[in-house]
Amino acid sequence: MRETSRELRVGVVGIGARCYLAALADSSPVPARLVAAADTAPDATERAQRLLPEGVAVVADHRDLLGHGIDAVVLTTPDDTHEELARFFLEAGIPVYLEKPLAITIEAADRILEAARRTGTRLYVGHNMRHMEVVRLLKSIIDSGRIGELKAIWCRHFVGNGGDYYFRDWHAERRHVTGLLLQKAAHDIDVMSWLAALRAGPRRRHGRAHGLRGGRAAPGRDERRHRHAGLVQPRALARRRGE
Repeated sequence: MRETSRELRVGVVGIGARCYLAALADSSPVPARLVAAADTAPDATERAQRLLPEGVAVVADHRDLLGHGIDAVVLTTPDDTHEELARFFLEAGIPVYLEKPLAITIEAADRILEAARRTGTRLYVGHNMRHMEVVRLLKSIIDSGRIGELKAIWCRHFVGNGGDYYFRDWHAERRHVTGLLLQKAAHDIDVMSWLAALRAGPRRRHGRAHGLRGGRAAPGRDERRHRHAGLVQPRALARRRGE
């Protein structure tokens, strides 16, 4: 067991747009410090100098982070790498903060959860909206019973940068992701489930998809746009589960 008086040593895999989450360790109210980062990119060291606190060691192989005596790891890599990385650190007994989504397939998500349960290693998925004051206020109001019994939740998510913002770099390739629905609506689905105190399992939901730039797409283009965005995937998943 880690000594509570000792500074928590944190590692991060993925030196990119989300690595700042790991850098926050240095300003945590709990004594902690980001000590090492792993990334396979040729410019990983230059990225670390630009994006991470001074003195963070950089390695190319995530397995080498164990040699730096880390107590926890933050995973901010492309979605399709989550399973391999999360399972490796969970099996090594290193608590994992895993950027959402958990994985890009149900089977991969199940394997990550199985590893966490079997090893008893802590796993936290980055559904950060649960910690927003407005969401916590909603939760407290619902739980207090002030508005009566919750019967339904309606949500409309506006992507400020435009849907095409998520179809660049690795986000644009289906082999790396499952589409915009999982990329963005993962937050909304998690918050709605938390507010309604829902447990995991089959649910009946309905919704309507619009064009990526807001409003309706021209007739004949809806299906192509929605398929490209991943917005038709839940139907396929529902058929697989027999819903």
